[in-house]
Amino acid sequence: AETSMAQIFAISPANAVARRTLMGLAALMFILAIIVGWAAREAPVAQVIAGVTTLASGGFFPWFLRAQASSRVLVSGEGVKIETPLYGRTIAAAAIVPGSVRLASLAGASGDRLQWRTNGLGVPGYQLGWFRTAGGKKALVAAGQPDVVSFETSEGYSVFLGVDDAKGLESALGSAFPGRG
Repeated sequence: AETSMAQIFAISPANAVARRTLMGLAALMFILAIIVGWAAREAPVAQVIAGVTTLASGGFFPWFLRAQASSRVLVSGEGVKIETPLYGRTIAAAAIVPGSVRLASLAGASGDRLQWRTNGLGVPGYQLGWFRTAGGKKALVAAGQPDVVSFETSEGYSVFLGVDDAKGLESALGSAFPGRG
């Protein structure tokens, strides 16, 4: 196994609009827990089950906001490690399609624009999870901004990473995987 130093890039966090949206959803879930608890007062077991489920769902959003703030990408000669809540993974160097590393934009009319969220979180100002692009590609996305670094994998999906230093990540991927960047 290769033991090279990893270069670390912070994934851009959720912007203020995304944070307000997620906290609003959490508040809504807590209000719903109170309503469900009151409405199910005649059925104590249903009240407990509904209340616990709703409170757990509401607690997810604040946890997610805290966890996503420390999301990052590590690049080494062994591959790319994406550290995000729920959708983190390691992509081996051999799985990165040669010549596919590039700067891209998720905004506008390009084929990279995110069209459908298939599994994940998509709120204005932050996208994390699995999406379909306007060009029909399956994509793993972790971005709090529209400008991203993209690469294709041999496993049939693209990766879009929104980091503060996009040119640095693009360069690191090209250096770590010669012929792939």
